[in-house]
Amino acid sequence: MSPGDRLPRVLPWIVQGALLVAGVLAAWHARNGIPDDGFIVLRVVRHWITGHGPYFNVGDPSVQVVTSPLNLLLLTLLAQATRLFGVSVGDAPVLAAQILFLVTLPSVGWLSYSLVAGGRRELGAEMGGFLAGLSAILICANAYVVGLETALVFALILASLLAFRRERWVLTSSLLGLAFLARHDVAILVGLITLWYASRAEPGARVQAGLAFLRPFVLIAVVWIGYSTIAFGKPVPDTLAAKMAQGGSPYWPEPYWWGLGRLPAFFDSPSLGPTIFALFLVLAAVALFAKRSPSRLEMGLLFAYSLLHLVLYTLLGIPIYHWYYLAYALALCVLAGSGIAAMPGRWLGGLLGFGIAMLALVARGAVLTSDLPWETRFQPYREAGEYLDQHPAKRVGMSEIGIIGYYAPNVEVFDFSGIATPEQRPRIAAGRATEWLWQDENLPDKVVTRGEKHPLEPDFDPRFETLYELEQEFPYRNDGSMTVQIWRLRAP
Repeated sequence: MSPGDRLPRVLPWIVQGALLVAGVLAAWHARNGIPDDGFIVLRVVRHWITGHGPYFNVGDPSVQVVTSPLNLLLLTLLAQATRLFGVSVGDAPVLAAQILFLVTLPSVGWLSYSLVAGGRRELGAEMGGFLAGLSAILICANAYVVGLETALVFALILASLLAFRRERWVLTSSLLGLAFLARHDVAILVGLITLWYASRAEPGARVQAGLAFLRPFVLIAVVWIGYSTIAFGKPVPDTLAAKMAQGGSPYWPEPYWWGLGRLPAFFDSPSLGPTIFALFLVLAAVALFAKRSPSRLEMGLLFAYSLLHLVLYTLLGIPIYHWYYLAYALALCVLAGSGIAAMPGRWLGGLLGFGIAMLALVARGAVLTSDLPWETRFQPYREAGEYLDQHPAKRVGMSEIGIIGYYAPNVEVFDFSGIATPEQRPRIAAGRATEWLWQDENLPDKVVTRGEKHPLEPDFDPRFETLYELEQEFPYRNDGSMTVQIWRLRAP
């Protein structure tokens, strides 16, 4: 065996080992990257492990604020497990989110590599897989999505496509069922794969073939749908209705597709980001259209799913939230890696893939060696939440309900943005978010504002200070001019 033959046999082990190490390091250093919406999920976990049920507000089963049932279930199981080792109730959900990310992020990297490299012992395929896996890890680790379902659902999508490639149909359908529980819009991909599978059957048997393929998927999905209908009185989360009310309103006027302009930012600062993004776009086109591409079908499904997802969210009027677009960036990483694998010649793809991977490492690799800081607002929000916990009020109004709500677990949150408070949704859609000030008889006992005259918050309304008086302020450590303010209802 010549030296040239030995290299491909050793290289897969080196590449996979490097990706797993990078995934673990990045997940560890990104452990503080829990956004405010992540704490919304963790508040539900906290309530569930303390016996109050999977609800955002204690005793209110009418609102299902968590988009991902599977993410909620896994976080709850992990949080409960950490309690066996003496972890406090306040710390257990946070630790659970960090542990889950420590599993899902390396999985995203390894599955991206596996889908692109495909077991071929070619330098181009290995470096394409390396590029896909490393860039997906670095981009996801820097995106502040710990506690959210983004990495979990993308890992399950990649696993489904791998099983699809190997024609393991029961496994494919089962993984799609889990992915659907991780995020319900995976139903788009389920539809695409089912149509492809049915099209292979004889014309008269296509419906039966499609139904047979869907059987494992349905058996998995129906369990949660049944539970959700019983526990919450509805089969799907409230988040869709809330987001549709937000989108297109005066508070979120831009159409969903407009958020695609944020994609280059996932790849780094304004310096390297646009360059890497442009290279990835070119390589994605190669993956989709090059005849030599070994993964054209799987890449085509991934691209079609992403495109239809974009179209559907635009038609539904979903507002712009940054982590929605992370899914497109991760798909682009995999497509770009597949484009490298499709390059002709022994060395071209390998050298190009390695070179672009090093660019991504320069742009985003700091997370492999240094901790991602908590969000700027974390410190004052936490202080505000702990203050509310120590100076309890029955009902507190706020627009960012995650961090504050998590550290004040026993207060009933009146959510100005409508996620946890359904009666706000028509007001938001009509551009009258502060209408509760003069319409609601049951006014919140306290109100949290951010001192920046946000249109969802009432402090810009002239009626507000006739009803409420300032009780406490919590300044941002890096910007003393920014404060989180707590107001109390004036005595009659």
